[in-house]
Amino acid sequence: MVSWFFFPSLNPECWSNLALSFLGAGLLLIGVAIQVYRFIRVSTPLQRQQTRWVAFSLVFLIATGLLGTIAESNLAGRTATISPTVKLMQLCAWLLSELTVIVFPIGLAVAMMRYRLWELDNLINRALVYSLLTGILVTVYFFSVVLLQEVFRLLTDQKGPPAVVVSTLMIAALFSPLRKNLQTTIDRRFYRNKYDIARILEVYNASLREEVALDQLLDQLTWVVGETIHPVSISIWLKD
Repeated sequence: MVSWFFFPSLNPECWSNLALSFLGAGLLLIGVAIQVYRFIRVSTPLQRQQTRWVAFSLVFLIATGLLGTIAESNLAGRTATISPTVKLMQLCAWLLSELTVIVFPIGLAVAMMRYRLWELDNLINRALVYSLLTGILVTVYFFSVVLLQEVFRLLTDQKGPPAVVVSTLMIAALFSPLRKNLQTTIDRRFYRNKYDIARILEVYNASLREEVALDQLLDQLTWVVGETIHPVSISIWLKD
């Protein structure tokens, strides 16, 4: 895009239709090749399952949509007969091309819910934390600037940069503790299991610094694993 501004001859708008077709096909093939390479060489087994669902639903959507469109257009040429059979077949083809639109959202939903595509919980968690954090900080900054400007006006009879500087330093000081408190509150309210696990690990880490008896440490380790991972059974093997 940048090169088009400096070299207008490179702008595809100046190209022939054949060159544009080659460009579009080339970009499409590059995208497909990248996905295939990533699927074979880079992706984990979980990511491959995510890709399979998304790719299958997308291919199914495109294929059935094309078939429905082709069938509907072919049947449209027979409307001169206007027989009930042709009408019914035309309706079925139209329904096929329309209803298959829901296949892709379903495949995407399975990849997200079943195979954790995009780690949706983390995205929602971060969105909640940082949207609230941004709103609070903007509000605090606005009112602190207004209030401090009035204070400086009363003290020095002028409004100036000191109010903005002090407000900015205040926001910088508030950012980290406010983000931590918001994260804790949201985890406790909406992600209780994650919050409980974090609390259990904090207690266990504190006890490790004080406990020296091996039996007590093993008992605590068993309890922590049971409370956080919930396994069917727990065995501890000590190398002699």
